[in-house]
Amino acid sequence: MKRNSIFVIGAIALALFASCASAPASKEAEKPAKPEPVPFDGTTQVVDLTTGWAPIMPYFKMAEDYSYVNAKNLEFFQFPLAKPLNSGESIDVTIKGKNNGTTGFRVWLTDGQQTTLANIYSDAIGEKLPAGDFEITFTLTATGAVENLFIKGPAYGTKIDNVDVSSITIVYK
Repeated sequence: MKRNSIFVIGAIALALFASCASAPASKEAEKPAKPEPVPFDGTTQVVDLTTGWAPIMPYFKMAEDYSYVNAKNLEFFQFPLAKPLNSGESIDVTIKGKNNGTTGFRVWLTDGQQTTLANIYSDAIGEKLPAGDFEITFTLTATGAVENLFIKGPAYGTKIDNVDVSSITIVYK
């Protein structure tokens, strides 16, 4: 009898465990799927923000819904160009985002070794980039073979304090 009781208790415990394991888990908010990148048409590149890279990735965070990337307390970050440029070739760049800080940033083109190989766009520094939403458009001209759009703090040794980038569009000339 004792043996049967242990068997019955074990069977009931197993059944209860199995029913708990198969019960639906509480619904967690599902993360949206990563959007498909816009194909490069040979002239216009809509930068896939998920391709960005920074030396300290925890300070370069993608929003959960993929709508922007945030750079906070970061010296620089970069995105690959869809088409490398040679010396003398130019691109028009439009960056949209939100300035949550005060320092702003500079932008230029680099090779694979982060060598500056273009004119420097510096009109998004300090008071030139007021708090809140922004949209800036500028032209960069390569002075050597370049592969990356490079976004860096406002001056040597300073950091981007808190900027969201929601889109980057590059038009190849």
